[in-house]
Amino acid sequence: MPTILGNKIFTISLTEEILTIAEADGVVAISIQNTSSVTANILGNAVVAGLDSGKISLTENSSITISSTNGKPINYLEIDASATGCTLQVVANS
Repeated sequence: MPTILGNKIFTISLTEEILTIAEADGVVAISIQNTSSVTANILGNAVVAGLDSGKISLTENSSITISSTNGKPINYLEIDASATGCTLQVVANS
């Protein structure tokens, strides 16, 4: 992973696969852009007010950024680009 201003930056073009981020990976911020016409899904594992996390659909040319506000690593995040033809650009900061 390259280091920029003391932070390590992870980059990947994720095509037809699933990437799971765990706390041990040390990711504190991640941006995901869908560059294909195939919808991808993003899923966390937190429970808020008794409600389980649900999948967020990331459609063509859309993006999302998820970050920790307390400096702790993101505990769990599943980025599902497993559908045929799905490609996501992923940049993460640890």
